[in-house]
Amino acid sequence: MALWESKLPVAEVREDRGQKPATVKELANSYLISGKNFSYEISKHTAMPVQIVKNGVKQLLAPAVLSVWRAPIDNERKIIMGASQYLGG
Repeated sequence: MALWESKLPVAEVREDRGQKPATVKELANSYLISGKNFSYEISKHTAMPVQIVKNGVKQLLAPAVLSVWRAPIDNERKIIMGASQYLGG
């Protein structure tokens, strides 16, 4: 939230290019967003792309998955070292 709003010295530009807007279709497990020469299928469960098609060519070999890793912090060192006795390390 801002304390004030600053108007920029730029005229508002609205351009009608004659393009059709994208359409959104709800499927059983995903949403299909499509327009001219593209379509995106987004999973309802993961919010990740299931399929992307551009100019009739599939862009993904498999649905996208989130891969997250973070380095352990110093406080976790003792926890990890303590757990290693149970893991056979």
